[in-house]
Amino acid sequence: MRRYYPQFHLKRSWFGDKLSFSGSLTTKMGSSYKIRIALPEYFPNQIPSIEPVGWKARGPHIYASGNLCVMKSEQWRPFYSVAFMVTRTAIWLNKFDVYRFKNYWPGKGQAH
Repeated sequence: MRRYYPQFHLKRSWFGDKLSFSGSLTTKMGSSYKIRIALPEYFPNQIPSIEPVGWKARGPHIYASGNLCVMKSEQWRPFYSVAFMVTRTAIWLNKFDVYRFKNYWPGKGQAH
């Protein structure tokens, strides 16, 4: 993770039972977004959640919780890494910027 995304840092919850990575990504349009990738209890057998930090996502491909939907949970595989999820999130954020400024989501979408 440090090799590909040095701006992300591992954090442990107050009680030490939850792990997450936090950092910022900048889009091609120049927007900067802080995110947290929360690792579930059974990681890597469960998909991490992608949480906006200090901003609220609006539009398609967002769960009711406010977390970003960068892929369906059934598409997750245990060999995927946190760096893979950061990359997926970077792609999502670039599409989100297009949505914010041009009011359409580029590329093919998947039904939720």
